[in-house]
Order: sequence, then structure tokens, then C-alpha cells
Amino acid sequence: MTFSELLPAQFAPFEGVPSWAIACVIASYFFGFFVRGAFGFGSNMPIVLLTTWLLGPHHAILLTALAAVAAQIHLLPQGIATADWRVSRQLIAGMVLGVGSGTWLFVQWPRIG
Repeated sequence: MTFSELLPAQFAPFEGVPSWAIACVIASYFFGFFVRGAFGFGSNMPIVLLTTWLLGPHHAILLTALAAVAAQIHLLPQGIATADWRVSRQLIAGMVLGVGSGTWLFVQWPRIG
């Protein structure tokens, strides 16, 4: 039995993924969020490592990113209200430049090398 057989026909996420794999993904999330609860950070590393074998890297990273946002969205209002925006602006600018240039370099790498 697969996970998609338990849902209505028009709604089929993770189609073709067996139920035991979904159970392993759920268990890896419990483990990852246990790590976050114990240490305050670091839940995404074990989650991505464990779920990549089951779902593939694209789905594992996308699902991890969505779960991390959902788990921390309640902290956003307090963070915006108490942020030191003078420091934050510099960090955000550096992040945007770093991600943009790193992505461009990653795309160009096969042509360069």
C-alpha cells in the first residue's frame, strides 16, 4: 500500500512512494526536531541526510525547507520587532550578493572548467 492510495484521487503527493518510506521520513523529522529541541539548531542536516535516500535530493531539500519555515514562522513577528536593523541590513545585503554570485558561478562552472 502506498501513501497516495490513502488520499483522494485528485490529491496525490509523493505518488509511488511506499508507506514504509513515508514512515521513515516522519521518523527522521522527529529525530531532526529532537536535535533542534536539544541543541537549539541543526535539525536540517540529519533530516536532509536521511530523507535524501528515500525521496531524492530535490524533494528532500524542498520538504525540509518547507518544514523549517513552518516550524519557525511563529518567531517572525518577534524577530522583526526586536531586530537590530543596522546590522541586519548589512547581513541581508551580503547574503543577497553571496547567493546571487554563488548561483551564477555554479551555473557557469561547466563552461569555465
